[in-house]
Amino acid sequence: MSFRNWTIERAQRVLRRAGELERAGNITIESIDHAANALHAARGHVARLADARERLQARAGDFQAADERLDQLMTAKRDELVASAREGREPDYREIDAQLADVRAVLANYRDEQVNVPAALDELDRQLTEARDTERLTLEAAHDFMDRHYGQAFADARDELMKFVEGPLRMKLERVWAMYQVQRAYSERSAGGRVASPGTPERTVTTEGELDALLAAFEALGGVALRDAEVSKIAAEHVDEMQRCGIGTRFGYGAPSREEAPNPIQIHIAKQVIAQHETEANQGAVQVDDATDDTRAKRLDALHEQRMNEVVMGEGAL
Repeated sequence: MSFRNWTIERAQRVLRRAGELERAGNITIESIDHAANALHAARGHVARLADARERLQARAGDFQAADERLDQLMTAKRDELVASAREGREPDYREIDAQLADVRAVLANYRDEQVNVPAALDELDRQLTEARDTERLTLEAAHDFMDRHYGQAFADARDELMKFVEGPLRMKLERVWAMYQVQRAYSERSAGGRVASPGTPERTVTTEGELDALLAAFEALGGVALRDAEVSKIAAEHVDEMQRCGIGTRFGYGAPSREEAPNPIQIHIAKQVIAQHETEANQGAVQVDDATDDTRAKRLDALHEQRMNEVVMGEGAL
């Protein structure tokens, strides 16, 4: 660890912060309501002290203004005394005395603060600092409690989710796979298509993306896989029920071997073969020797290649 970036100020901030956290740890918060009430009380205490200091500061300003006015009036009274002596008349203090009476009334209201106002302000400042520290530490303690509270809430919610993933969700996904397996057992298949072994889910171009994404998300979420035995069990129950109704499967589950449905390209080629054969028959040129069969096969290969190129280039339809 490098000390190059450490300054006295940084060290002081670190220790001050550590001290605050330690003191906050000594504050016990037992519930959300407790935290809210403690913060409300701490903030209320700060507000009351701040209001008291503001009022005292205002009183101090009034007293200081009255004291300054007293000095001005006493100077005015002395000046009147000197002026009346020079002029050989009685001094007229009526206006000055009226103002002095007002000043005296103000000073009477602050007789207790004449000496103690500065000290009282200092004491209020000290109390206000302590109250704000208490408010800040109470908030720290409340944050610590909320951290623990929602940490436990997160753990509980996660446990609930995992129970759902490993229970109802896995059962639903297993049923999805089973229904797909049963559907494939009854559906017609095109020759050349991918055929899975009987009793296992077959994936096709139209479904593998969706089902693979579901399974990958499930395994990433729960860390568990589907149970193949459960999938097969669910599928077998449906197949058995249909067999009891006299409806056997097309593929798998004991179904007899059968020729698969031709795909569109095969149908197209078959039509071309029949058309070519009929043309040759009408022309009386039907031959069954190897040379004629070889020639026909070459023509069909060329036709198939042309048809596939049209499909790839988007110029034809299957």
